[in-house]
Amino acid sequence: MKISNIFILLTLWTFGHTITAQSDQDQSLLWKLKGDHIQTSYIFGTMHLLPQEQFKLKEKVAEAFKTSQQIVLELDMDAPDLQTSIMQHMPMKDSQTLDQLMKEEDYAKLDETLQSLMGVSVKMFNTWKPFGVSSMLYTKYINGQPASFEGTFIGMAKKQEKEILGLETVAEQMQVFDNIPYSEQIKDVVDMLYEEDRNQSIFSEMVDLYLKEDVQGVYQFTLRFLDTEQEQRLMLDDRNQKWVPRIGEMAQYKSTFFGVGAAHLGGEQGIINLLKEAGYTVTPVN
Repeated sequence: MKISNIFILLTLWTFGHTITAQSDQDQSLLWKLKGDHIQTSYIFGTMHLLPQEQFKLKEKVAEAFKTSQQIVLELDMDAPDLQTSIMQHMPMKDSQTLDQLMKEEDYAKLDETLQSLMGVSVKMFNTWKPFGVSSMLYTKYINGQPASFEGTFIGMAKKQEKEILGLETVAEQMQVFDNIPYSEQIKDVVDMLYEEDRNQSIFSEMVDLYLKEDVQGVYQFTLRFLDTEQEQRLMLDDRNQKWVPRIGEMAQYKSTFFGVGAAHLGGEQGIINLLKEAGYTVTPVN
C-alpha cells in the first residue's frame, strides 16, 4: 500500500483481471442510480484529500447533492463519537508497538518527520496501527492547504439540514487493517519516509487521473501498488460486496447521495458493475 489515509482507500498493483471497458461518455465521477424499488439516487467517487488549488466541486455534483434527501459517506462523518471510536480501534492487536516493529533508525526518522509536520513525538502514536501513522505522513505530498470532499459535504449537509449516514462502521473499516500484516504496513511507513520523489510522482499521477474523472484509470492505477490479492480483496472487493445491498436499502425510501472513494467505482468488482449486476440502472452524469 502506498499513500494511505484513514478514509482514503485509493491505494496503489495489477492483476490479470479483465477490466470493463469505459468510453469517453462513461468518464465521470458522478453516476445516477435508478431501480424499481429505490428512489433515484447518485453515487460520487471522492478523493479524500486534494490540494486546495486543485479542488473543485462541479455544478453537477452540487445539484445532485441538493436534490438528494440524505447523504451517505463511507463513515457517518458527523457522528458525535466518531473520533472517540477511531481512537478506540487504532491500537494494534496483542499490545504490539511501532518501536518493536521498526528499525531503530527508521523509528528515529519517523519521530523527526512527525515533529516537523505536526510538532508531536512518535511516542504519542507508538501503539497505533501503522496505516494510521501513514495517514499523517500523507500531508507531505500535498502542496499548500489540503481540501476534502468529505469535509465539504459535511458542511453542505448541515447547511441544507440533511442527515449524514455511513455505509460501514469504524469497527468494520479498522478491521481491514488488523487483517493486513502490520509488518507490511510498516514497509509503507518507511517507504513514505524515504521515497519522497517517487511518492510525489505517484500522488500527482493519481490526482491527474482523478481530475480527468477517469474511473477505470483510477481503479487500475490503485491496483498497481497493492502488494497482494488479499489486500485488494480486503480493501476493495469485500467492502464493495457489502456496500451494494446497503446502498439498495438506504435508497429504498429516500433519494440518496452516496460519496465513496473513487477506487471503489471501477472494475468488475466495483460498485458500478455490481449495482448493474444487481438489476439497477447506473448511468454516468456528464
